[in-house]
Amino acid sequence: MSGERCPRCKSTNITGRAFDTRLGDEDQERYCYDCHHFEQRLRSVGGVSWYPPEPMTPPHRGLSADGVERALLDEIYAKLEDDAPRSIYADWLIERGDPLGTFIALQLARHRERAPEPYHEEQRLLDEHWAAWIGMPSAVLAPRMLGFERGFWLECDHDITRPELDAPEIVESRSWATVQDVTVGRSPVERSALLVKTRDSLRAITIQSAPAIDELARVATPFPRVERLVIDVDIRPPPVLPAFRGLPALRSLVVQCTWPALAWVDRLAATAVPDVEIACRPAIAQVQQLIDLASPTALARLAIRGPTSTTFRAERDSDDTFLVRSVDVGWISDPVDELRHVQGWLSELGDRVDRGVKVRMPDFTPDLARYADSLGLRLVALPSARRRFAARPREIR
Repeated sequence: MSGERCPRCKSTNITGRAFDTRLGDEDQERYCYDCHHFEQRLRSVGGVSWYPPEPMTPPHRGLSADGVERALLDEIYAKLEDDAPRSIYADWLIERGDPLGTFIALQLARHRERAPEPYHEEQRLLDEHWAAWIGMPSAVLAPRMLGFERGFWLECDHDITRPELDAPEIVESRSWATVQDVTVGRSPVERSALLVKTRDSLRAITIQSAPAIDELARVATPFPRVERLVIDVDIRPPPVLPAFRGLPALRSLVVQCTWPALAWVDRLAATAVPDVEIACRPAIAQVQQLIDLASPTALARLAIRGPTSTTFRAERDSDDTFLVRSVDVGWISDPVDELRHVQGWLSELGDRVDRGVKVRMPDFTPDLARYADSLGLRLVALPSARRRFAARPREIR
């Protein structure tokens, strides 16, 4: 219960629990070990009067700024994809000796250089100041759940529909203005104040419960910029997926599941989403099965997150057959060994592989490119649009 205090004695020596009921409700509890204050209530009748959260450290000046600084931040919030306003704000902060300015500059530089790992100084500043930079949400969010990119908070892996995030002082924090990637759990989507607040900035949503899938599809007010939807719940059998009319910009749909995943192919094909991905880490024989199943469907493209760090990307050719056009290789410790694996896997896939297949990696040396060529592989750079450069705070013990 980090950051919360008992409303009676102000102690932080407290605990809290929540239980799902058979009727689909949630029983919530709060207890103080020092004064024995106890609260319990069903969520359907208002839930527990959650103890007032307190930030881990005083919030950064920018979260309550006015005047010039507020104008600089408003420009960033209005142009989230533009680095120029961020760079201007970084210079303004650096002139005033604010470490956030240095952090923004370092992250922008790493993003330009397409460097995958955070710089040492970047990580140190993030570990030390992340709580101040996001303000009140630090009272209930663990650092491992947060991702920062291009100088600002970008990702929140904590279920933002959870009741502990409903406190007005958390919802109203300006730090949410740059968050573009969130997780939605079991709670009703329409009742989430944070989903309403981040509606216009969101680009990606991860769903962690079956009910939330239907709720997100039925939202009255659309999420206009959400392009990527991840279903991170293993549902058996796979449900018929809705049309997601509340996500008009949706272009990518990912299902994270365990094998067997064959039934997901038809379900994904029925959504008419251009790019779909099945992340089940199948063996190569199972990759073959998925590609064969996709061929007679309406799918135009299918990505299969396979063994180790690889993703096989298949597309329909002029003969209406699915062929693997590229293999994406993520961040790995031994690229030479990984390339040998890729060569073997492509050989096993046989006529399901396009003759001009590309192996795409985030970064590689000329020597590695020559080695790939000796294996008969064409090594190219992974498109920047498919890379993420977020840094996550580490817990300082």
